[in-house]
Amino acid sequence: MSFNSKDYNLLISFFIDQVATKVADRLKSTILQDLEGQIASSTGGQKLLIDTKELADQLSVSPSTIRKLRDQGMPTVFIGDAVRFEPEAVKLFINENFTNE
Repeated sequence: MSFNSKDYNLLISFFIDQVATKVADRLKSTILQDLEGQIASSTGGQKLLIDTKELADQLSVSPSTIRKLRDQGMPTVFIGDAVRFEPEAVKLFINENFTNE
């Protein structure tokens, strides 16, 4: 079996494409990890948004209480049909609307 220059060029092109794909995948992965790290460090390691169960756990109340607070105007974020909460906005809402008396 003999190879001509066209065969070598095709083989080299194939390997270059394979290497470029792997390099691009690693670069994308590295960039995503770096962005996630930057977001985590800028938020003190806290999530930007939390769901109803996480908020209920943090406030030591039931999920139904969270739904009632939403009805009273507690700020929410919708991502599609998913309801999420920004912890800082929730803290502000609670501080403005409820007292310890």
